[in-house]
This record gives sequence, C-alpha cells and structure tokens, in this order.
Amino acid sequence: MPSNQVVVWIDYDQACVSRFDSARVKTETIKTYAPAAGASKTVRSIIAPDTARYFDDIARSISDADGILIVGPGFERLELLVHLRKGYPDVADRILALETVDDPSEEAMVPWAKKHFSDSPLPA
Repeated sequence: MPSNQVVVWIDYDQACVSRFDSARVKTETIKTYAPAAGASKTVRSIIAPDTARYFDDIARSISDADGILIVGPGFERLELLVHLRKGYPDVADRILALETVDDPSEEAMVPWAKKHFSDSPLPA
C-alpha cells in the first residue's frame, strides 16, 4: 500500500507539490526560472533551457514518492512527463495519471488524490 502519494500541480510559473498521507497534506511550491508569462517571446526563448532546471527541481522533490499524479491547466504536464521519462525513468514509472486541473489549492487536490490513490487512507 503506497504511503507517500504526491500530486504535482504544474504550470509555467510554479509547481505545487502536495504530499498526502493518512494524517495530513503538506504542500511545497517550486518556482520556475523562466520569465513571467507576459515576457516577450525572445526573452522566453533565451531562458528556455532553465525549464529543464525547473523540471529537475520537481523531479528531485518527488523522487521518493510511491505514487504520483501530475495535474495542471496546460501542456506543462506532458512536458514534465517527457522530461521525467528521459532523465528520471524510475520517477516516471511511478506516475499514475495526468489530469487537467485549473485550481492548485489543497481543497481541489484532495478529491483528485482520493480518486487516484484509492488504496490508501487520505485525510478527510
């Protein structure tokens, strides 16, 4: 039975890593190294290599998870999955699902966690 389940809500600005166990939810925020969404395309292309560093930070944060759910509003979920498959295949093997979710709040994450981590008790 998994005891360390993680939901990663990700967009280009930040990732919220929520850890679920039977007693509580603990959330960590990982900020991107990229410029804000309103930055010019030229500026974003110069900073693009830092996306890999952002994804590496996330990978290190979730490397001990037994089960992983990746959620978010855009394509970042897929980009993270590709990055994990290439550089962190052991982490990628523990991904249970990718889902479209707009709200990164803890209240929004609990129902998704309960759906995907049904074989473990989660906080109410």
